[in-house]
Amino acid sequence: MSGANLQSASITQTQLGNTNMSGAKYVSNVDWTGTRVKGLVLEDGTAIDSDGDW
Repeated sequence: MSGANLQSASITQTQLGNTNMSGAKYVSNVDWTGTRVKGLVLEDGTAIDSDGDW
């Protein structure tokens, strides 16, 4: 998902593992309801691991 345009995206009820979102646009606008992440790298380089919903 590196460099992806996520404007108006809905990524719900999903499990993301080792996903690189560096350079992705509009990440803060995404509907992440029910999504669990492990090894998610955000556009600013921040890595997130979450055992619960993000």
